[in-house]
Amino acid sequence: MSHRAKRLKMAPLSTAPTAEAQVQYRAQRNDLGEAFGTRKAKSQIKAQERGKVNAAAMEGVKDHLMESIVVNEETEGESLN
Repeated sequence: MSHRAKRLKMAPLSTAPTAEAQVQYRAQRNDLGEAFGTRKAKSQIKAQERGKVNAAAMEGVKDHLMESIVVNEETEGESLN
């Protein structure tokens, strides 16, 4: 026989955090890490920030990349024939 808390049985399950909440949590955690973290933690935070891709900056390049992919596929198809 085990004891169980009725409150825990009746409590609703927590929902997954939204993407906005996750971004906010990460930003707050990085701010704390920058202020109070060790040198290693600070360098890891900076490395993660450098590794992020800025999607807005890639918008202008997207069309060019798609064109070059199509051209490469066409030239590879011709060389196989």
